[in-house]
Amino acid sequence: MISGRDTLAAFDSAISEARAGEGRLDAVLASATAEAQRLRSEQTDAYRALARLRLDAIAAQAVDARLDSAERRALQLMETARKALADLAARRDAATAEVARLDADQRAAETDLEAVEDEIAALARRTADASGRDADWRGARDRLAEAERIADEAAKKAETATADRVTKGAPYEGDPLFMYLWRNSFGTSAYRAGNVARFFDRKVAALVGYQDARPNYAMLIEIPARLSEHAERRKAEVEAARAALAAVERSKLEAAGVGPLDERRAAAVAVRDRIAAAAKLARDHLAALDQELALARSGSDKGGYAEALDLIAGELAQDDIRDLLAAAARTPDAQDDRLVRRIAELAAAIRKCDAEIAETRARAREMAGRRGELETVREDFRRRGWDQPQVAFGNERIIGEMIGGLIGGVLTSPDLWRVLTEGYTSRPRHTDSGGGSGGGGPRFPMPGGRSDGPRGGTDGPSGGNDGFRTGGGF
Repeated sequence: MISGRDTLAAFDSAISEARAGEGRLDAVLASATAEAQRLRSEQTDAYRALARLRLDAIAAQAVDARLDSAERRALQLMETARKALADLAARRDAATAEVARLDADQRAAETDLEAVEDEIAALARRTADASGRDADWRGARDRLAEAERIADEAAKKAETATADRVTKGAPYEGDPLFMYLWRNSFGTSAYRAGNVARFFDRKVAALVGYQDARPNYAMLIEIPARLSEHAERRKAEVEAARAALAAVERSKLEAAGVGPLDERRAAAVAVRDRIAAAAKLARDHLAALDQELALARSGSDKGGYAEALDLIAGELAQDDIRDLLAAAARTPDAQDDRLVRRIAELAAAIRKCDAEIAETRARAREMAGRRGELETVREDFRRRGWDQPQVAFGNERIIGEMIGGLIGGVLTSPDLWRVLTEGYTSRPRHTDSGGGSGGGGPRFPMPGGRSDGPRGGTDGPSGGNDGFRTGGGF
C-alpha cells in the first residue's frame, strides 16, 4: 500500500531523474557541437593552406579573404548559439531546482496540515463519545433521523404518484376526443368557444362521459405535483435538522477546545495554498523554459548554429574551391596529397560528429516528451485530489514499474492511469469541525413509526376509477 502523497513523490522523483538525464544529454550535445565547430575551423584552415600552395598570390589572397570572412561570421554565430544554449540550460536548471524546493515545501506544509487535521479528528471522536450521553445532542440527532425518515417516505410517495400518473393517465391521453376537450378547457371557466362549437363540444362530452372523467384526470395530474412539493418541503426540513445537529456538534467541539486547532488549521491551509500557488507559477515558468530549450535542441533556430553551418558549407561549395580540391588531387605533389587527405578525414569526422549531434538531439526530444507525459499525469493526479493523505493505492510495486516504463518509453500514460485506477482506495477523514454530522459521531439506527403525507391527502386519485370507462369510445 502506498499513499497518494507518496505516489506523487514518486512522480516527482522520476521527473527529476528524467530532467537530470536531459541535462546529461545537453552536456553531450554541447561537447559534440564544440567538436564540430573545431573540426570545421580546421577544415577551413586546410582549404586556406591548399589555396596558398596551389594558387598564385593574388588568387590565394582572394580565397583566403573569402574563407576568413565566412569563418569569422560562422564562429560568431556558433558562439552566440552556444552561449544562448548554455544560458538557457542554466536557467532551466535553476528553475528545476526552484520547483523541487517548492514541491518539498508543499509536501512539508501538507504534512503539517495533516497533523492538525488528525488532532481535530481525534478531538471530534472524543467529543462524539461524550455526546452520546448529552440530551441536546441526542435530541438533535433523533430529530434529524425522524426528518430523514419522513422525507424518505414523502419522496417514495411522490415517485409512486408520478408512476401512477403515467400508468393511469394512459387511457385518458389515448383518447383523442377527451384530450381535444381537455386542451380546450371544456367544462371550466377558461373555456372559450362560439355557439356552434359549444353545441358540438357538448355532444362530444356526453359521448365520452367527459364531465365525470375530467375531475379524475385533473386530480391524477395534480397529485404528483403536490406530493413533489411536499417532498421538497420535507427535504428542506432535513437540511434544517442537519444544520441544527451541526450547531450542537459545533458547540460541543468549541467547548472541548477546538478553537485554537481551527486557527492552526486555517493558518496551515493558508501556508499550503500560498506555497502551492508559488509552485504552480514555478512549474509554468519551467514549462516555458522547456519549450525554449526544445527549440534550441532541434537545431532549427535561425541565426544560430544552423545558419553557421550553412554559411561555411556554402562557401566551401563554391566552384573555385571544388576545382582547387580536384586539381590538387591530380598532382603528384606530396604536400598537396597530405592536405587533400586531411580535408577528406575532416569531412568524415564532421559527418560523424553531425550524426552524433542529430542523435543526441533526438534522444533529448524523446526523453523530454516522455517526461512531459509523466508531468501531465502528475498534474491530472493533483487535480483529481489523489495526492491527499486519505487516498492510497494497493498496487505499489506495479505503480513503480509503470512509472519507470513510462519514462523508459515502453508504456504510455493510459497504461499508468489504468493501474492507478485499479489500485485506488480512499477512506473518509472527519476533520471539518465547522459543522455537519461527520464530526459528531456515528448515527444510531433510525426508529420505525408512522407514515407521512400531506394532511388529508391520498396516494392517488380518489373517488373515481383508475382510468374511466363511461360512454362510448373507451
